[in-house]
Amino acid sequence: MYNNIYSILNENANHEEEEIDKYLSFSIENSIFAINISYIQKIIMPSKILKIPNKSVSKNIYYIKNNNEIIPIVFISNQEKFFNESQNNKYCIILNMDNNTIALIVDEVYDIISIKEEDLNKSNIESNIHLNISALIDDKIIFILNEENFKSYIKIL
Repeated sequence: MYNNIYSILNENANHEEEEIDKYLSFSIENSIFAINISYIQKIIMPSKILKIPNKSVSKNIYYIKNNNEIIPIVFISNQEKFFNESQNNKYCIILNMDNNTIALIVDEVYDIISIKEEDLNKSNIESNIHLNISALIDDKIIFILNEENFKSYIKIL
């Protein structure tokens, strides 16, 4: 499935004039997320995740090296508490958000899905994930990530 998603991402990069919003769906911990494919540069399996202790904000900064580029990792919700940099069975989605390259570490990459604007629910769902946009697809709540979700992270990078 991973190779199929990669080919779909490449195919969609050449057909940006389509008006259907397409999202890549993936899981982090026990939640399902999706992000518009227009933000995605590529999906990789990182060979090594590195950590820089950061005492000024009392959190570690994690990053990956990809083709001699250092890319900071952004964590969703409490994901960092359960993260272990030696976990090498994770996928890494490389994103371009607000002219910044960032990485998301995800447990599983699922599929490209189409979500219509009218299917997006803009509400506060009770969750430990502070997102206000979701969609209900096949009786599953999918949390939608967008540039707004990452602005606070990007400011500290």
